[in-house]
Amino acid sequence: MRSHLPVVSSIIIVISLFVYLFDSLSMMLVYERDAILDGEFWRVFSGHLVHFSGLHFSFNIIALGVTGWIIEKRGYPGFGLLVLMMSFVIGVSMMALKPNMQFYGGLSGIAHGALVYLALFGLRESSPWNKMSWLILLFVPTKVGIEMFTGGSLAYRTETFVPVPLSHVMGIVVAFIQFFILKTFESKQTEDSR
Repeated sequence: MRSHLPVVSSIIIVISLFVYLFDSLSMMLVYERDAILDGEFWRVFSGHLVHFSGLHFSFNIIALGVTGWIIEKRGYPGFGLLVLMMSFVIGVSMMALKPNMQFYGGLSGIAHGALVYLALFGLRESSPWNKMSWLILLFVPTKVGIEMFTGGSLAYRTETFVPVPLSHVMGIVVAFIQFFILKTFESKQTEDSR
């Protein structure tokens, strides 16, 4: 394992905790469709930092914290950019494809994308990490497919919290795209250096 500090993961965790502890911040940052349409564009990004319950917060922070920490510690490139791109694409997708959804929050879409990103890089590693990566790449799309089909979460659901599997799909799509762009760029650099 390389000795990279998990800076991006730590920043996301600290900010999310701060937002969770202060309701006034949550109200100012939550994805709120009408507010975004009124010009508060930052909510497309900041809504991911808002969580609606302790359970919602815990699941998301643990999933993204562990995954992000591993990505950064292993030195896999582009994690900060990945988080920004997933935040943007998920938020814009919600605006375009979920016009009746007024509020959205949470890091689950970003956590799903980060997990797939981690596994894609892990395919290039030796066993057992390679085998674990294959399992992740089989499990995550299966889980998301079941969520899309059932309209719910495999992890939890309450009366006040409704999961949005579209966010998971978009996070995964962005992870694949960024990974393949980096891989293509890396291949081109290798060819150019010969």
